[in-house]
Amino acid sequence: MLAVLLAVVVVRVAVVRMVVRVPALALSLGGRVVQGRPRATVRVHHAALASRRRYAAASVPDRMVLAAQRAALVESERTRRVALTACRGWLACIALFLLSVAAWILWVAWPEGTSQTVTRNGFDIRFIPDTDTAIAPAALGAAAGVVIAALVMVWRDRTRLMAPYRPPLLESAQALAACRDAEGSLPRIEDALLALRRALVTYARHGHATHREREGELVAHAQVVGRALHDAGRAVWRQPPAGLPELVRLLGTVHDRAHERGWLALLDDPDLPGPPPDPPSGTPHSPGGLPASGTTNWPGRWSAPLQHTAVLLPAVAAVGALVFSSITVRQANDNLRVTEHDSVSSRFSTAVGQLDSRSLDVRLGGLFTLERIIEDSPRDHTTVLQLWCAYVRGHAREGGQQAPEDAETAMRLLGDHWKMADGRFTACELSGTHLNGMVLGEKDYQEADFTGLDLQGVDLTAATLRVTDFTNADLQHAVLTGADLYEAILRHADLRNADLSVAGLRRANLAGADLRGAELEAADLREALYSSNTKWPRGYRPPSSAQLIED
Repeated sequence: MLAVLLAVVVVRVAVVRMVVRVPALALSLGGRVVQGRPRATVRVHHAALASRRRYAAASVPDRMVLAAQRAALVESERTRRVALTACRGWLACIALFLLSVAAWILWVAWPEGTSQTVTRNGFDIRFIPDTDTAIAPAALGAAAGVVIAALVMVWRDRTRLMAPYRPPLLESAQALAACRDAEGSLPRIEDALLALRRALVTYARHGHATHREREGELVAHAQVVGRALHDAGRAVWRQPPAGLPELVRLLGTVHDRAHERGWLALLDDPDLPGPPPDPPSGTPHSPGGLPASGTTNWPGRWSAPLQHTAVLLPAVAAVGALVFSSITVRQANDNLRVTEHDSVSSRFSTAVGQLDSRSLDVRLGGLFTLERIIEDSPRDHTTVLQLWCAYVRGHAREGGQQAPEDAETAMRLLGDHWKMADGRFTACELSGTHLNGMVLGEKDYQEADFTGLDLQGVDLTAATLRVTDFTNADLQHAVLTGADLYEAILRHADLRNADLSVAGLRRANLAGADLRGAELEAADLREALYSSNTKWPRGYRPPSSAQLIED
């Protein structure tokens, strides 16, 4: 935590140094982009002049001085916005540069090879080793937090950063304008006085660059003037009608002397209060960074950094807690992922061992365990599907009236998970297998290759068989009621006595197929392809949209 705090302070000091020296190009661009607001500023000037004429007419200067003050006020307001815009742009450039450097460091320091591959039971399984891979992201998060915290602190100091570019003329005019209607704007007067006191001290400390050796004298005089204004403001609170002329006279004097750049004579000696008594220890200070009475017993040059440190400490603690939480969550996720991979690997090995059992029930349990693995680990989808295909090839090779029950279960599981997560379909090699008599209704075997398979008596009711290849397949007595055979390839397929009622055979290729005795009631054969060798059921004529092609 101490290192993070030190890093924040160092970055903040560096950024402040860079922001205070805003490039001339940024100021020039700001001067071109920002336009003056003479109407709003002139309204403030007129309101201030009305207050002086109403409560302190004797202190109003002549017309030439008033015109010069109005012009200086307009230019001061525009200069403030130009400097603020340039500072914002320069600050954004610094932030982008620092974050780019942090991202480059992350890219260079990111550990390579965070995953490893091992072979278990003939299958490649990837897992993440138990290493701390969250160091680099945590470093980037900490760097970004440090930069953002430093930039937030700099943005809080924007008033001080703007001090070298303008004197506090606008604040004094706004304080005078607030006195125009005293009865309904006492809180407004107090806020304006507080802003003026802050501006005077800030400009004395940071803006009067021509006499740095007299900074202490300038700050002391600004604080005494602030105390005089504070006392006059308290008198207005006690007696609004009676105390207001004195406050307006003092504000008018400060405004005129600030315009004349008399920074060591903002008020005459008779108007300044005497030295205040030392406050008892533990006396609270007023908001705004000034003592409650405007005294000069400020703790010293390290007070501002200490205050910023006290303000920043909770933010740094929060950033540190966030980074620590991120690292902890990342490590927990990595450990959980490793545990899950180990669990999947163990279950996979157990399931593969069950497939070699002599007991039918044990083999079926292994097949359903593989299905659970697909649900828990989608990236093993392809591996499990290939294993099911291999199981069907190994257990459905003998012809007969009925295929084995475990092979039928594997085919049904294939139909449930035929389409993979990426949208592709399983490339399952089933050549030479006998699937006769299997019940595979309502399953999905899109784009499957059933070329030359023994599918006698197979039940594919309402199955999805789009673009499926049945070339030379034996589909005698097969049940394909309501099956979707859009663009299916049935070249030279044996479909004798097959039930194709309500089947969707649109654009299917039936060249050379044997459909004798097949049931084609309500079957959709629009745009189907057939050849002269296609054998239709007795008395059946293909629809006119079907096309005759060469076999």
